Amino acid sequence: MWVIVRHHLGHTLTGVALSLGTFTLSVQVWLWLLPVWLGLSLAIPLVYLTSQGAVGTFARRAGLFLVAGETEESDVPGSGARLIAPGI
Repeated sequence: MWVIVRHHLGHTLTGVALSLGTFTLSVQVWLWLLPVWLGLSLAIPLVYLTSQGAVGTFARRAGLFLVAGETEESDVPGSGARLIAPGI
């Protein structure tokens, strides 16, 4: 856990500073930058949570973060052979 905090403390502090700075400047700018500063502010808990094996297993079972190659059958080797020798 302390390794995560050490590596991402700068991100978290940047997000908090950006949030406070933009809020004092303008609430509209604060809302517009919300995806940026919120993600930065939550860097430590997000990294910790997503680095847990149980969370990854749950996400895979729920179908999250999967690419098409993991969800659909593919004939990639066969299609490559057809490009090389069209008569096959």
